[in-house]
Amino acid sequence: MELKEIQEYVKKQLSEIDTYMKTSVEYGKGIRILNQDLWETIISFIISANNNIPRIKGIIEKLSKTYGNEIIWNNNKYYTFPSVNQLKDVTIEQYRKLGLGFRDIRLYETTQMILNKEIDLEYLKEEKDTLKVREELLKLSGVGPKVADCILLFSELKRFDVFPIDVWVRRVMNDLYIKEENEEKVSKKKIENLVFFVVILIITIVIINYVWNGNKKSDKAITNTAGRQLANADTTQTEENNNLEERLENILGKIQGVGTVKVFINYSESSQTVAMYNENSKTSTTEETDTSGGTRKVEQTDSDKEIVYQEENGKKTPILQKTLQPKIEGAIITAKGASNVNVKTNIIQAVEAATGLATHKIQVFEMN
Repeated sequence: MELKEIQEYVKKQLSEIDTYMKTSVEYGKGIRILNQDLWETIISFIISANNNIPRIKGIIEKLSKTYGNEIIWNNNKYYTFPSVNQLKDVTIEQYRKLGLGFRDIRLYETTQMILNKEIDLEYLKEEKDTLKVREELLKLSGVGPKVADCILLFSELKRFDVFPIDVWVRRVMNDLYIKEENEEKVSKKKIENLVFFVVILIITIVIINYVWNGNKKSDKAITNTAGRQLANADTTQTEENNNLEERLENILGKIQGVGTVKVFINYSESSQTVAMYNENSKTSTTEETDTSGGTRKVEQTDSDKEIVYQEENGKKTPILQKTLQPKIEGAIITAKGASNVNVKTNIIQAVEAATGLATHKIQVFEMN
């Protein structure tokens, strides 16, 4: 089974559990788990404690503007999230001025602990035992069990064996599935066991399906013959080198309220082209006899790949099999109508749908 087939199969199985799961799968289409920088995730979730999204965003923006690096793009100013070294001399009082409230001392203490290597972020990235990493995170000021789980799951640590549970998750799980009269009796362990059971059930179904159907495809071996094979050019068609930024600007400009818009896409690597080739392969079998009279067969396969060229006007150029598109790492959008919350949300959703980027990698700002 291909990855996409497995994904669709899992979604189908989840949807068949009940109407709640079916609605959730349909509603959550396209949602991605974050893969955020560990340091940024720690600080962001400390700020998020007993806070609301607009206020969290405002504090992070002020923190970045005050202590991060300034970036000029398209005549607009943007700011990076400050590194741990950029916050090393910031006092509790300075944090308080940014609107952190009771979180100011927690941000200060956590920064100092990481600076002093009381908590080593590189160790957390390398350690494979999730429980050990969790224990280390809980030592940080302002990091409780739920925040630690969020950091484990949503940061670059990518610990998918973690399931963050807060009062709202507990309430939903109890109302829909556990049905405990006293919600406070619903333990984290009980919810984790229920989630674990569902995950194991789905994995088991996928494996069974793979075993039953995976053996239907087999390769035919060629012995003592020479085979000539043409690289498959139909599996991936060459994509046109269209300008994604211009296409997004064209699409976003048609959304009501957006107005004039400019898009900047950040790529991690350039595009690559893969040439078509002819492959000659030959398999030979040799039977050997040892000193005790026993025999064994030794198979040896030799292959030779040769790029396929096309000739036009006396000039040879390789025939392309496919083009590997560059990976998109982030997007910055400036728009006249971005001051409107609904317009901003529509822009983010449109870019997310078009690029597959996670929401936190899409930044939208009002154009001057």
